[in-house]
Amino acid sequence: MSIPLFFPPPVYLSHLKLKYPMPLWKVCEVAGVPCRASGSWTNRLIEIVRGKTNSIMAEPGDWGSIKIVVVSSSKVKAARLALGALAYAMHD
Repeated sequence: MSIPLFFPPPVYLSHLKLKYPMPLWKVCEVAGVPCRASGSWTNRLIEIVRGKTNSIMAEPGDWGSIKIVVVSSSKVKAARLALGALAYAMHD
């Protein structure tokens, strides 16, 4: 599976309402990759939503929640795209 060459820049909001968030370590688990992060940072809440275009919304700060909208057909691919967005757009 490939990821986009460019991810959209994140839109920062003071507060995100997340319906089904999961911690970072769980996103890695769903993606089928080992979580290379450590510490309590791995509990950062992330919500992955499927949509028509990729987008990223985040609360300010290192510990803020993140909502990632991805164009994907499966949970595994959506989680992998979300990890790519975290790495290359959020620099996490």
